[in-house]
Amino acid sequence: MAPPATDTGFTDTSLVRPVATRVYFVRVFRLVPAWLTANFITLLGFAAMAGMFGLALASGAIPHWVLAFAAFAALQAYVVADHLDGMQALASGTASALGEFLDHYSDSVSGMFLAFVAFELMPGLEEAVRASVLWLYLLAFIVTYQERAERRHLHFARFGALEGILVVSAFLLTSAFPWGRAFWLRPLVAGLPGYWLIVVVAYAVLGGTVVVVLRRIGRVPGSFAAHAGASAVLAVGSTLGVREGALDAWLAWALVSAHGAGYLATVMQPHLFGGRPRVDIPAAAMAVLLLAAAMTAPVGWVQGSAFAVMAWLVLRAVRWVGVVLHTYREGWVWRNPAP
Repeated sequence: MAPPATDTGFTDTSLVRPVATRVYFVRVFRLVPAWLTANFITLLGFAAMAGMFGLALASGAIPHWVLAFAAFAALQAYVVADHLDGMQALASGTASALGEFLDHYSDSVSGMFLAFVAFELMPGLEEAVRASVLWLYLLAFIVTYQERAERRHLHFARFGALEGILVVSAFLLTSAFPWGRAFWLRPLVAGLPGYWLIVVVAYAVLGGTVVVVLRRIGRVPGSFAAHAGASAVLAVGSTLGVREGALDAWLAWALVSAHGAGYLATVMQPHLFGGRPRVDIPAAAMAVLLLAAAMTAPVGWVQGSAFAVMAWLVLRAVRWVGVVLHTYREGWVWRNPAP
């Protein structure tokens, strides 16, 4: 395996993070037991988001306010864990490349879970909008690490993940109350429900992130352009499948998410192993296959194609993540060393 590429560090221009860290996260960190490892804190935060996603899959059987409040609580637990794991790694002297990968990669997957839950709390939102927002979210996340692969520097934007979480947290919390629910469902402009305020912010921030980062890179990397195109094709095919009644919304979400998660794992690897992000031609071919099936084939063929593509994409993502976990397995720490 090639040695890690030289990394020049990172820049964090977040508006909220410095104040939140000083006022809130540092104080909460005092409550963390010294023996609790950073890896375990990361997994606890991820488990909260995974549980939130599982609850959303059964959203038809639970009251709306329960899902909204549970999602809000899970998101707060995740945010705390996402900051405390790095602080614990530094305090215990157990910071590692594996821990950094786990932290950042779980952030991306947790964001996919959050997108699905938010969509479930926006009744009537068209599948094309759901797919395009998820597509843009993944591109914004991927292009951040594409920049690291290209320029060996990681840059966190002024309006980034933490700022976005504050907006979504407000939506989730207010959605748990009748007055908040009424506001988000009330038509505001051109008959669009109030939750379109969140959708518009998402389009603006995510799309703006992609544009700004590509401008800093100075070009559109070929591997990124190929992935963006293939992911767009997959999103269109999934959207058509949902409209025809062949695919459920969760499967359309899973297809686009798995495609992005697999490519993200390869984009994060140059920092660990050197080299450049690679174009996944089979995954692109699978996206075209699903689109062709959605446009021409009977419902049964569309469903079969979707599950076949899904299996391939999941195995692909697991493979690339497994490469990192195996190579850096010595970074697993389950109990901190005694001070």
